Amino acid sequence: MKNAKNAVRGLLAASVAAATLMFGATAGAQQQQEEVSPHVQIVIDQFRQIVPMMQQQGYPNFEVIALNAINSGATETFNYTAQDNGDIVFIAVCDGDCTNLDMRVRNGGGLIGEDVLDDKLPMVQVNANARPLSVDTIMVNCTVQPCVYGLAVFRR
Repeated sequence: MKNAKNAVRGLLAASVAAATLMFGATAGAQQQQEEVSPHVQIVIDQFRQIVPMMQQQGYPNFEVIALNAINSGATETFNYTAQDNGDIVFIAVCDGDCTNLDMRVRNGGGLIGEDVLDDKLPMVQVNANARPLSVDTIMVNCTVQPCVYGLAVFRR
């Protein structure tokens, strides 16, 4: 229960500071970073590592569209309707207690992409004209409940 409270407390602080923390945090954001739970910080740090790689691949713009804590076996669905000019890539990451995270992307109910590998870094590339979308983030295995995960969209 303490772990769950720390995760929720960290999510509240992170919702205010996550975008700032990803790139060159200000002094105020640095202070908020110290208040973020270690589980949320792991997720933020993973995105920090992914961003330069995605920029090199031609995806310079990104947005974290979900940051939450869920239990093993749970699925969260997010609707994505933004009209992007190019292809996009959804990437999810999770904390150190997560050992398997999956993702499915649907358009009008039909599956258009999925990453269900036995890992904790699902990525799904989506064609620019496939909107609106539903993104299912599935916490397949979380050794210490709940696990914190983040979902981001990278744009050209």
